[in-house]
Amino acid sequence: MLPSLIDLPSTGAPRRILAWCVLASTVSIVGLWAAALLWVDGNRRSAVQFAYLQADSAADKLAERTARLLERVDQTATMVKYLQERDGVVDLHRLERDHLFLDQAAAPTVHLVNELGRVFSSTGPLPDVWLDDRQYFLEARRNPGAALFVSPPVQSRVRHTWVMPSSKGLLRGDGSFAGAVVVVFDPLFLTRGFTIKGHPQALVGVIGRDSIYRARSADGHHSVGDRLPPGSVEFALSPEGRPPAPVVSTIDGVPRFHSVVPVGKHDLYVVVAVPESTTLAEFRVARGRIFTAAFICTLLILASAVFLTRQARLTARRTDEKRQAEQDLFREKELLAVTLRSIADGVVTTDARGRLTYLNPAAEVMTGWPVGQAAGREAAEVVRIVDAAGQPLPADPLVHAMASRTASAGHEDNAIQSRSGVRRPIEHSAAPIFGGEGQLWGAVMVMHDVSRTRQLAHELSYQASHDPLTDLLNRTAFDERLDAAIAKAERQGRQHVLMFLDLDQFKVVNDSCGHIAGDALLKQLSQVLGRQVRKDDTLARLGGDEFGVLLEDCPLPSALRVAEDLRQQVSELQFVWQGKVFRIGVSIGIVAILDGRHSRSDLLRMADTACYLAKDHGRNRLHVYDDTDQSVVQRQGEIDWVSKLQNALSEDRLFLEGQRIESLTEGQGGSMSYEILVRLRDENGRVVPPMAFLPAAERYGLMTGIDKWVIDKALELHARCAREFGQRLKFSINLSGVTMCDPTIADYVTDKIRQYQVEPSAICFEVTETAAIANLPLAIEFIACLRRLGCRFALDDFGSGMSSFGYLKQLPVDYVKIDGSFVKEMLQDPVDYAMVEAINTIAHRMGLKTVAEFVENQELIDALRVMGVDFVQGYGVERPKSLVPA
Repeated sequence: MLPSLIDLPSTGAPRRILAWCVLASTVSIVGLWAAALLWVDGNRRSAVQFAYLQADSAADKLAERTARLLERVDQTATMVKYLQERDGVVDLHRLERDHLFLDQAAAPTVHLVNELGRVFSSTGPLPDVWLDDRQYFLEARRNPGAALFVSPPVQSRVRHTWVMPSSKGLLRGDGSFAGAVVVVFDPLFLTRGFTIKGHPQALVGVIGRDSIYRARSADGHHSVGDRLPPGSVEFALSPEGRPPAPVVSTIDGVPRFHSVVPVGKHDLYVVVAVPESTTLAEFRVARGRIFTAAFICTLLILASAVFLTRQARLTARRTDEKRQAEQDLFREKELLAVTLRSIADGVVTTDARGRLTYLNPAAEVMTGWPVGQAAGREAAEVVRIVDAAGQPLPADPLVHAMASRTASAGHEDNAIQSRSGVRRPIEHSAAPIFGGEGQLWGAVMVMHDVSRTRQLAHELSYQASHDPLTDLLNRTAFDERLDAAIAKAERQGRQHVLMFLDLDQFKVVNDSCGHIAGDALLKQLSQVLGRQVRKDDTLARLGGDEFGVLLEDCPLPSALRVAEDLRQQVSELQFVWQGKVFRIGVSIGIVAILDGRHSRSDLLRMADTACYLAKDHGRNRLHVYDDTDQSVVQRQGEIDWVSKLQNALSEDRLFLEGQRIESLTEGQGGSMSYEILVRLRDENGRVVPPMAFLPAAERYGLMTGIDKWVIDKALELHARCAREFGQRLKFSINLSGVTMCDPTIADYVTDKIRQYQVEPSAICFEVTETAAIANLPLAIEFIACLRRLGCRFALDDFGSGMSSFGYLKQLPVDYVKIDGSFVKEMLQDPVDYAMVEAINTIAHRMGLKTVAEFVENQELIDALRVMGVDFVQGYGVERPKSLVPA
């Protein structure tokens, strides 16, 4: 509560009143509780002292009683001692009958013990007991003339209860030890019947210095032999051993105030402990009343403080709100002034008559008028807003805002003309200023200088439409102009020409001198090409080393002359870089835009096709696109096959067949050999022959993907046939030259063989002679790697190359497949026969097996068997078929 009272926003007199109120409340509450706590502490001390007085008084009485009882025990022992020493024999039973011993409440038993510790006389049945090891006997023998020794309680073997033995030594006439008198009594005899009025849970007991109770009575229960922690007696006897708090009993867990008093000349002490529950009962009641009264007074003080605080707070808040309003008004005024001086926009204000009252620094710069000279002048004289033609606006914006009593914005082409005649394009708005009761005070106009914004917009527009390297139009801008030309051709029947230029040998410059040299060459070429086109024509860099030219309103013959000039200028260019001289060429594809029937993408594709054909026919030349040109048709067909093949791979429309390879010289060892052939189904399910799609796959980089698909499916098929049908097969798989040069293909094949657990010796890879010699080092490394794994290799179409026999010595293959162009006509053409015979002979001399392809009838099979060819393959053996049994 008090922290919330102190946290108040106020200053001056209200705050002082509030502070005094809080301080008075705090002091009153603290004083009240301090007085209550002092009273409680004092009364508790008095209660504790009274408890100790009660305990001390009871302890003194118990000590006197215990001393008297022990004196009677001593008297009994002394009487027996006297009679025994005088007469030599004592009739203990007679003495007991004469009631000369302790009363029956003590349940006494008297023993006479000889010097050896044997009991020879007793008031009870004579036990055959030796007491030579008992403490009380040992004490009597050690000091026979000493006072009565009271032993700690022991368990009686006869009574089976706790008893307290006491002893006194017997002497002979010469003063030597003759035995002992032992008086055994009930230890509870010392405390029985002793109570403290008003304290039912009080504790009374007799204890030795060894901290063992000889007798103990508490809460109506009696016990003997309980042990206190060592040192408890010394602690209770010491002056500082009387703590203000009660001590909790380790025996019954009751907190009590203890008093310990020694018992006469004996090494015994009486213990009296009064419980806290009864000694402090009245104190607790009084304490509760005091705390209740203090709490009620505290609530009354707090209620008074809250009431006074609210009144003071209300006064303080009103004072603070007034002061805060004044500070806010001053701050807003200063902030407005600083803001107007700091912002880049010009701000102008007028009074209700249209005369200037204020110009911020930005407005001073825009108008050329200092605020000191402009104040009081007509707004139109200082703030001159003009249109795009430089003419003043029909109505002054500030005057118009006051007349219409609404805000308005200017036209985007407006500008402000300064006192010196300098114009700045601006965006401006004007609004009337009204007073608190709606009266017109004047007008304000804000002017934003957009010179830099428009410059940046122009730069961004230029960058978005131009290539940053060559400063020519980029692909986006070229596409827009091409679309416009197509629309013009369709509407107006005009003819345009599109040219696609691709540099020849540009990669040589990049690879030998770096991309910096390549960029320099592109910049130089852009200038050369730009000089050869008309001003209204469009030259653009479409990407990399590709350029586009759009000749508008230009017939094809004229366009061909321009294209030839472009080609000739590029061919004659000598590019020099770091002492190296380069000459490059350009291949140009040309397509006419006649009637707008072709879209932009069609025209670009046609121009790209024409450019490709120009490169394919020798580079550095022109080619005009013609739909009837067979090369165009072939090129377009190959391009179409690219997407078809990609779809076929994604839709899994490729499948495998096998053509058997038959041995002519020896058996297959129980296995059949097949060449794996890839087939394709079109969208309608028709089978497409390989030569319809494989050339396009090789030309456009799809062959590696197809080869990997064939390897995966062929090895999976081999494993399936062996696992499910028990067939022992040998597969020959064709690899293209591109795939064989792929650095990852060897690892791919190895992983697939291990995945499907195929025996490597059952797999033979066929590579064409031309593919192998195209990159001989890579081919040799690839073949050697898989041969180490256990695979076999065959050189396919052998004999079609120009240096076949020379390369055969370098390639580590296992089979030579004789080109079918020699085999199929060998019976009719002696030269073909000789070629087949020569290939077979040389291959055998080199330790290689031979396979004849295109074997179509039995006559060829018989002739090849006579010649010694090892294997034959063709329609005469078996047509291709599916290898999966139905």
